[in-house]
Amino acid sequence: MNRLMTPEHLHVALNHLPLIGLAASLLPLCYGLLRKNTEVITIALCMCLLFGASTVAVMWTGEAAEDRFEKSSVLTPLDSMGKKWMAIHEDRAKIAAIAGYLAVAVCLASLVAKRYGAKYLMLGAWATSLMLVVAIILMAWVADSGGQIRHPEFRTGAHRTSALL
Repeated sequence: MNRLMTPEHLHVALNHLPLIGLAASLLPLCYGLLRKNTEVITIALCMCLLFGASTVAVMWTGEAAEDRFEKSSVLTPLDSMGKKWMAIHEDRAKIAAIAGYLAVAVCLASLVAKRYGAKYLMLGAWATSLMLVVAIILMAWVADSGGQIRHPEFRTGAHRTSALL
């Protein structure tokens, strides 16, 4: 496999898409809701679908990267704390992915509801925005633990040690 096309490289390259993309879609969604602008809401919901769907690729590349670390296929192995943080990162990612998938499902339902009138689009958009907030918070929680895996400088302080407990 090409050095730049390893699951680890792909995971690091893609893992920002759901978090940053969903946060970016939340901004126009809130604007559209405040202005009651269905066109802006529709565009924001489409953004949500696109960036939320990237969660599948992030999870897939993360699993593949973890397998390579476990099989010692990676040139620089993890230290003991990195291994602990990788397990935490995986557990957190599973929780956040569910929240992301639910946000995408609500978003899709909102777009379908648009066919039945603006009122249903607005209700769905409000529900989507709430789901996005939850998913974004959880994805930031995942990102924090992901940074701990390879960056010992992020692990300093008592709060980093207690987070493992």
